[in-house]
Amino acid sequence: MVTVLAPLALLLSAPRTLEVYAAVSLREAFRGVARAFERTHPGVAVRLTFSGSQTLAAQIQNGAPADVFASAAPKNLRNLAYDPSSRRVFATNRLVLLGKKDLRSLASARRIVLAAPFVPAGGYTGQALTQAGKRFGATWLASVRSHIVSQENDVRTVLAKFRLGEADAAIVYATDAKGTPLPRPFQPRIEYPVVRLTEAPEPSLAKEFIGLLLSPVGKRCLKARGFGVP
Repeated sequence: MVTVLAPLALLLSAPRTLEVYAAVSLREAFRGVARAFERTHPGVAVRLTFSGSQTLAAQIQNGAPADVFASAAPKNLRNLAYDPSSRRVFATNRLVLLGKKDLRSLASARRIVLAAPFVPAGGYTGQALTQAGKRFGATWLASVRSHIVSQENDVRTVLAKFRLGEADAAIVYATDAKGTPLPRPFQPRIEYPVVRLTEAPEPSLAKEFIGLLLSPVGKRCLKARGFGVP
């Protein structure tokens, strides 16, 4: 009897892994959420994968076994199969300017590093600069664009290059660094959606993780890292 039940007992006690793919700007906040989830789910390990949202979306489309996807922009969900009822906006963010005292003076920067246009942070930055160009003029916008020396695949690389002295101005998320917030008229609407993927290997755990993310516990983790919460 013991030899028959032992394999079943081992199966029931086998550790489970929840695969969470998240935008790199969420790294510190999601580590806190993952720790909280593991404390309340003995035997479950949360494996976090961070990168640019567009990179993660491509990996999921190519068969990566993700359970949960948290993106820095809604557009990265367009071609993914997910449970529509699971979709929630769980966080907001803002853009800040590094290296210059205000957005108008960005035109005087010699070397500007930004996120690439196809990256969420780059898309938001492009919206902000277009709006600012309407206020400051076409010459201002042309000057800014002519001094962009690098466009990166994720916002953390933008920050790293600025800190290494490879640029004297940059635009990143407020959750990445302390900087000068862009004026309200130029701030784009930055929302982070989360979904449970249709092919999630652990659908029940994915649902519970999203529930924790939306709970007071998850909101505390996000707010501690500077995110806004709905």
